[in-house]
Amino acid sequence: MRKKRRSFILIMLIFAACSSEEQDVVPTPKITAEADRNDEQKDAETQKTDEEKEYTAALYANKEDNVYSEIILKAGTVIQYPKKAGYIFNGYYTDTGVCYVNQDGMVTRSYYGVELLELYPDFIPVEYTIVFYNHGRETGIAKRICNYDMNLIEVLPFGELLGDECIIGFQTADKANDISWKDQEIYIKDLKNITEEETVNLEIITTPVVFFGERTVTYEISDSGYFKQRLHAKGDSFDWFSMENINVEALEQLGFREAELDVRCLIEEVDEGDQYIRIYTKQTSEKSDEYLWESGKIEDGEKGKENIYTIKSTVPIEMLKTQELYIYYDAGGFGGDDWVSRGMDITIRFKK
Repeated sequence: MRKKRRSFILIMLIFAACSSEEQDVVPTPKITAEADRNDEQKDAETQKTDEEKEYTAALYANKEDNVYSEIILKAGTVIQYPKKAGYIFNGYYTDTGVCYVNQDGMVTRSYYGVELLELYPDFIPVEYTIVFYNHGRETGIAKRICNYDMNLIEVLPFGELLGDECIIGFQTADKANDISWKDQEIYIKDLKNITEEETVNLEIITTPVVFFGERTVTYEISDSGYFKQRLHAKGDSFDWFSMENINVEALEQLGFREAELDVRCLIEEVDEGDQYIRIYTKQTSEKSDEYLWESGKIEDGEKGKENIYTIKSTVPIEMLKTQELYIYYDAGGFGGDDWVSRGMDITIRFKK
């Protein structure tokens, strides 16, 4: 009996010892809670550090200038974006074309890099409708759709005809700017006092392509020999026409190459003899000076009766840059070769 009891006590002692060892390796609940809190704190500190040091982007004003502002990029946030007259903001992009900010200034993509991200603004030119006016009234010229990046010289209807008028330029509504055929490049953004509207009104500037001249003064010509301008006349020895309202240089620039002259002379023979008529572009004193046209000998007409003599000629437009015409009359012999010029009509048409 004693022997059995002694064995039971020994077994209980061994069991107690084993139980004591298992309790020593299991951590207490208190120790586990403190470790969790420490891990969460470390994660929060790490996240805060990342937010302060990462996600930073440089928003450049443009690609040309090294001017920028730094900002934290988080998807879903809205930032202020730059404005540019005549253009629509189209977002911020990397130099490889990756968009981080859309047209409304919303950040569409977060940045997770540690290096400074360089972003550049992209702009789309605003489209404008150009409406043409003539003397303050809208014309039937087709409207033009253009933008700030289009050269207006290539867009505007230079050289277009409006009846007997040719378009050689344009002017802003407030007459502050001229756009002429001499310009090589001009853009809407270069014009002053253009408002940021969707319509731009331009007043057209024109020049005639047909010239009409008329003279009714009577010139009585007496023979003085072979065109020495010592004509015995009761009036002047020549008729003069001014084309100052025609911009010949502009017409030439716009492709006009020739001028058709159509002159109608009303002459009357006083005494028998031949007559001559010559057309010059300047006042002259010698027959040998360069002239536009010469009649050659005009045969005797019926004495006391008015005769119509018609001149038709085509000359290079460059010869009319003086914008003047001088019609000289001459008797063709010696003695009593007298005749009368009772006036004339002159028409000039420019053509390409």
